Amino acid sequence: DGDIPEPATFLLLFAGLTGLAAFRKKLGTR
Repeated sequence: DGDIPEPATFLLLFAGLTGLAAFRKKLGTR
């Protein structure tokens, strides 16, 4: 159990990275 990362975990990580990038870009634009 736990050998392969669950899709939910991957999506959560991806969403986090995307959100962080968007947040930094927003601050940079501002």
